[in-house]
Amino acid sequence: MEFLERDENIRYFEVLYNPDLTEGRGYFKKVYVAIEVYSNHKLYLMWYADQFLGKTIALVQGCAPVSNYILKGSTKAEWDYPFANGKAYTPEVYKKVFISNRGNLEGFPKLTKLKGMEFVKLVGD
Repeated sequence: MEFLERDENIRYFEVLYNPDLTEGRGYFKKVYVAIEVYSNHKLYLMWYADQFLGKTIALVQGCAPVSNYILKGSTKAEWDYPFANGKAYTPEVYKKVFISNRGNLEGFPKLTKLKGMEFVKLVGD
């Protein structure tokens, strides 16, 4: 029952990162982010990206700017089954992150510290 009560505050996101800086053809890695807070889900997502994925702009061949990561909305189904849509991402190139200000939740990664915040856990690192 606890999950059903908390589920309404969880938003899911997909982040593509690690761009091809030789030819500028796409991104090599993906992270799924589930964020459980009462509001400002996108701010937490941007904060995570800034902390772990670095600068917002990278340079293709040292001169052409490209976004270092792309932040997109996602669904619980994609969080649960990241390969169901037929994309070629494997466990070596994707991971899951759970951010919550309410503590652990069954079925999600355990929470650990993240630069002063006690409620983030990286899975796959």
